[in-house]
Amino acid sequence: AVNRKPLNIREEMDFGRIRNYFLVDGLARRFRQTLVFSQYASPFANALSVPANSSRLNMAGFVSLRPAQYEGALTDVAVPGIAHKFVRVDEDEDLDGDADPRLRYFERNVMKALRRPEAAHTCVVVPSYLDFVSVRNLFRKAAAARGETGLRAKGHPHKGMARRRGPDGSRANKREPDQALFVCISEYTDFTEVRRARSDFFVGRARVLLLTERFYFYNRFRIRGIHRLVFYAP
Repeated sequence: AVNRKPLNIREEMDFGRIRNYFLVDGLARRFRQTLVFSQYASPFANALSVPANSSRLNMAGFVSLRPAQYEGALTDVAVPGIAHKFVRVDEDEDLDGDADPRLRYFERNVMKALRRPEAAHTCVVVPSYLDFVSVRNLFRKAAAARGETGLRAKGHPHKGMARRRGPDGSRANKREPDQALFVCISEYTDFTEVRRARSDFFVGRARVLLLTERFYFYNRFRIRGIHRLVFYAP
């Protein structure tokens, strides 16, 4: 449809600015200037500049530019006193065609460590909401296996209850809830739940904090209590 001549003529159209070859079907694609930017080479991007039929190439040809060398950025992220560990996720031949290798690796290796009591104050950052939902389901499954029930087993923060007064008028001691496996925060979480989830993670009522990069990018909250930081993906 981009290279077709217009079918409907409107009053605001200025035909004085239209070249003659754009009025002939099939010629516009040979004169159009197309800029394609892609992080990875793909057949879809190549099809825009190099069609299967060489007769449809642009009259001026095409130019493909690729970075000759990339030295990496690991030396720029080194922080004194903080250990960095990078894990390579290889393709597993035993996985089904629809399975995500990164999710399966996270379930088999990382989740085992996060279920231990020593993993308290660990923050897991997920780049996209789609991956966030998949990882959240893993945590919900693990929380149910620990015997957690209700909303806390689904990653919701603890809702504080008002203290009741005793027979003598004094306030009874407030019973602290058991430590939950995780609490989660995303860009769709209500602000009240965000505040409660941050508090649960900071004081230790929740062992793991699961959040999305999009939430942190737009809110820039100061997340206190982080001892270990896990990035689900680059």
